[in-house]
Amino acid sequence: MKKGVFTIILFNLLITSSLAQTSNNSVYHQISFETINNTENYTLKGTSFTLEDGIEGKSLKLNSDENFNYIEVIDINLDGSQDFTIQFWVKTTSDKPMVFVSQKQFKDKSIGSQKNEGWALYSSGGTFGWSVGSGSRRLNYERDNGQIMPINDGEWHLLSLTYNKALKEFRLYYDGNNAAIYKAKFDFSNDDKLLIGGQKKDFNFDNDILPNIKLGAKQLQNYVNEFNKLNVGQVAVDELISLIVDPQELYQRKSISKKTNTLNTNFLETILKIKDSLQSNPYTVSQIHELTLLKPINQLYYLENGMVKINTFYAKKHTEETRLFPSDFSIDNLKIYNKTLESKQVLDEFAKHKKINST
Repeated sequence: MKKGVFTIILFNLLITSSLAQTSNNSVYHQISFETINNTENYTLKGTSFTLEDGIEGKSLKLNSDENFNYIEVIDINLDGSQDFTIQFWVKTTSDKPMVFVSQKQFKDKSIGSQKNEGWALYSSGGTFGWSVGSGSRRLNYERDNGQIMPINDGEWHLLSLTYNKALKEFRLYYDGNNAAIYKAKFDFSNDDKLLIGGQKKDFNFDNDILPNIKLGAKQLQNYVNEFNKLNVGQVAVDELISLIVDPQELYQRKSISKKTNTLNTNFLETILKIKDSLQSNPYTVSQIHELTLLKPINQLYYLENGMVKINTFYAKKHTEETRLFPSDFSIDNLKIYNKTLESKQVLDEFAKHKKINST
């Protein structure tokens, strides 16, 4: 009798454990995109969507037009409050950067947008890119190795993003293979909606330059003007970077030249305060001299007759590099898990539909 009871209890425990394991490995949320109409899972925002053959059944194509068609996923928040995995199949032939999936304000690729709270998966350089930000900090994965990990070759590719809350770790997967690992030791939570596709930025990329670049010129002009009040001579054309990197060293050097040994009492309070304020603008950030020469600030600004000027060529170049274009891709079989998938599980998902390359 006791043996029979023990057997039943053991059997029940095994069944319970099996069910728990099945539940733990199950998809939390899945969208298979079998219709163009709005569903209980998502809302279409825009007018140009079409159904195509997918990796499994049908897929949804977000067509490129100036209205930036996108999809709003309902009642899903991947804000880092718990582990998660999001993966989907994507196909495109466009070589223009565009957002695939995001939960953050990400209407361009500027450093400011990268710092916005949340994360985004997008295309760039013929492959995929990724960004996560806290509001003041950021991590960014962006390559130009489209020949190695192509995303715009017209084939279906599986993108997977996992987050482990305990480890504060993101893992990026391309076609089942781990492409990158990042530790995000900051809070990226936000109340933005999970979106498929990108939203339009109210900005004329063809004829304007980024506001932060214009602001940088004003900040630097104020910096130069204040330094010129110190009676050690005007900042010369070839001294702008020296002023940006180490104003105190420049002051001392010019003081020796002028045979002035007295440090202006307002120097540290005013000049160094302005220098610190430059660090908040991504286009006026500086480091040591050698590294600052590699920063955008060295390309964007120059001094002419005491006036800080913007190099229009590089200003437009940096502006264009931040541009994101309308969605132009097909998406299929989007899955969301409230757990961190293991590498083998990600690869197994890829292997369901594609042959694994063993080379």
